[in-house]
Amino acid sequence: SFLEAGSGWILYWLDRLDGHYEKMGKLVPWMREQPSDYFRRQCWIAYDADETTLQYVVDHGLSHNILWGADYPHFDCLYPGALKELRAKLKPFPDQVGDLLLRANPAQFYNVDFTA
Repeated sequence: SFLEAGSGWILYWLDRLDGHYEKMGKLVPWMREQPSDYFRRQCWIAYDADETTLQYVVDHGLSHNILWGADYPHFDCLYPGALKELRAKLKPFPDQVGDLLLRANPAQFYNVDFTA
């Protein structure tokens, strides 16, 4: 997981890694998939509610890899009101994206059953 780093950087990073793999993949014959495929299956990034990049990250199929972080108690935390701000940012998205960020993804990451 890459927490406390935001989420906007991931699109450039995965694009760059996939580009290198395309050109130099023969040097790593044990890698049978693009780096972005490994990331989607195994990695997590944190999204801060004050970021403006969530739409791009979701549009690139990474909604299952996002954890929301309030960044409390740091100075740039939106506390109090971080959850309210996040819910406002999630309004344009389908309900599934909000459910992933607020419930399903953290439950999977922390191995917690929120339904109990």
